[in-house]
Amino acid sequence: MNIIKIRNLLILSLTLLVLLFVGYKYFEWKTFSDLQNTYNTGYFDEIKSVSQMESPTADYVDALLNNQQFKKPKDSADYLEGLTTIEDKLNIVINDEEGYGDLLKQKLPLFTALRNSANLLFGQRGDIAKKIVNDQIAYYQDEVNQNNITLSELYGVKILFTIYRDNTALNDFSKAVGTSTNASYISQYFNEITPLGKYADNNFKFDKEDFIKAYFPNLINKVNNWKSYFSAYYAAEKDFSVGNTDTAQLELQAVMDNGSNSYIDYSSVFNEQNSTLSDISKDVLIKVSDQAAAIKDYKSNGLYKYPFLKSLNSWKEDFVLCQMYDFKTGIYYSITSKYPVSKTVSDLINELSTISPKTDNVDGRFDKSTMIFSNIDKQLNFTCKDKYTGEKLKFFITKRS
Repeated sequence: MNIIKIRNLLILSLTLLVLLFVGYKYFEWKTFSDLQNTYNTGYFDEIKSVSQMESPTADYVDALLNNQQFKKPKDSADYLEGLTTIEDKLNIVINDEEGYGDLLKQKLPLFTALRNSANLLFGQRGDIAKKIVNDQIAYYQDEVNQNNITLSELYGVKILFTIYRDNTALNDFSKAVGTSTNASYISQYFNEITPLGKYADNNFKFDKEDFIKAYFPNLINKVNNWKSYFSAYYAAEKDFSVGNTDTAQLELQAVMDNGSNSYIDYSSVFNEQNSTLSDISKDVLIKVSDQAAAIKDYKSNGLYKYPFLKSLNSWKEDFVLCQMYDFKTGIYYSITSKYPVSKTVSDLINELSTISPKTDNVDGRFDKSTMIFSNIDKQLNFTCKDKYTGEKLKFFITKRS
């Protein structure tokens, strides 16, 4: 009787072990299935968003650099018209960047949730799952930070455009009244500087000002100097317009003081985050290449195979790597101040391998058929192909002299 009990107990234990093993393997497969789908969908949506953003960004930069109404206007009206053209393009870029930031913030929680499942896996598959998830979370955190910096800069430019408009109104008013202190004469033109009235409120802030200050404090310091300048000028001219000449004369000193502090050195205020952005870009490159290398290992070692279950080998890491080389080309230029001279995909990858951080863990394993590359006089063109769906996304880098 004891022998029968022991035998039954052994059978039961063995059955439980088999069930646990089968259950664990299914859990492992399900984790990788969810991870594959989330990786593929997340990256495709993000890369598509980046592709769609490139043209508006290029249009904005071209308008900023080449708009003659803005750079060499015939008069104030011509200048404001050029400024409006540029700002209209800027608003499109801002809208795209905001949408991209929202997309990143939507995708990040999906991988955060998958981390709990990945942490329960062990062995080689467990190590790879953790690598993919943790790299993706770190990547999204980098991208969100980079997006915040980019948006801060764009919001800052938008504030400067408002300042340019208000300064144009001030200059037109100043030309009209000259050095006159006659109340009735000044009051005829005073409505031209009504845009400056908002600066009289000490609590006035531009939209997103606190957000910008977290990344570009020097820019906001200059913006505050402009606020003080406009406020002092408005107060003085308002007193002149109602006959308070003595008060206005005293206020003119504040105008002079604040005017000298309002000069903006663009080479410094918009370079505050250059080092941070460079570090983020390099870290993104490392995370994407390391993650893709882990997926390559997963596939080359046959870890995607499960008995009676669908194989999990349809990862879009080559599609991701294609866009990574476009991204790395930008890093190459920032380091060398030169554009690649390569004409083929293989030569481009070799040329990019001369800078750090290195991506040699994936360079030799990248499926080059997923990229079409051309290097022409004024532009570098990249076409990335999703080999599972056939969909293609295009990217370009405009060569600037």
